[in-house]
Amino acid sequence: MSQVLPRLNRTEGSFVPPSDALISSLDGTYYKLSEAVILTGKSASTLRRLMKKGLVEAPTGEIHQGKNKYYLYTPEDIQEIRDYYTQQTQVVNRKGN
Repeated sequence: MSQVLPRLNRTEGSFVPPSDALISSLDGTYYKLSEAVILTGKSASTLRRLMKKGLVEAPTGEIHQGKNKYYLYTPEDIQEIRDYYTQQTQVVNRKGN
């Protein structure tokens, strides 16, 4: 069952980091790695490992701001990661019944 993910309001408060302003200006809903960590319940190193090993197609893209690179995750990417771990944690009956 797919859960609707919120579009994060990155423009609240007196200081908006430049990366948040940049990502908020894009069309669509995108999450940074730190936000994907919260939404999936997995660590940043785990999400990076999934990407490097090609176990999931996430993240959808990346954006550069100066020397900084931000991976962009869509709601579909978040669901793909959740689905990957759901499939990996299913119980297998070893008795053949």
